[in-house]
Order: sequence, then structure tokens, then C-alpha cells
Amino acid sequence: MQEETVITEIMEWEGITLSVSCERDYATMTGLTHLSIHVLAPSTSKLPITGTGYRSHFLSEVEVEVLGGPLGYVRAWLDAEAATPEWREQQQAARQMALF
Repeated sequence: MQEETVITEIMEWEGITLSVSCERDYATMTGLTHLSIHVLAPSTSKLPITGTGYRSHFLSEVEVEVLGGPLGYVRAWLDAEAATPEWREQQQAARQMALF
């Protein structure tokens, strides 16, 4: 029986510090990867992939490796979602509220 291993790394994206945990072969399912993304600081930061500061995501190991591993995958995911009109509008609205 294979021992479960979770690797956690810290990354920064757009001034937000994140913890990214990766568990490969999740629940002994070969090829299934579980990513867990937590906002560390500033703790109230929003991300384009979650409004709560936490996201759990299951995907294939191949998808993770194609983008260079867990941090590469998360960075590409965040960048892609941040480019959407919905995220840009939300960020613009948040900046407008900061003026008042």
C-alpha cells in the first residue's frame, strides 16, 4: 500500500500569498490529483477562482504536469480566470468602492 503524501508550497500571485497543497494519486486513484489552494495574506483577498479564499480542485496528473507542476498549474489557472470580463468588472467595482 502506497503512503499518502501531500506536498505544500507557497507562491505569490498579484501580491497575494497562497498555500498550494498537492496530493497525487488521491484516495489511491492512480492519476487523480487533488489541489488545495488557500489565501494566506492578505487574508481577505479574493481570487478569480474563489471568493472565499479557499479552493479544492480535482484533476488529472497529466493536466498538472503539462503546466509545470502544481504551482505552474495554479498560476496559469489564476491568470486565465483573471483575464475574464467578469473578474475585471469585479476588480473595477472593488476599486470604485475603495474611493468612497
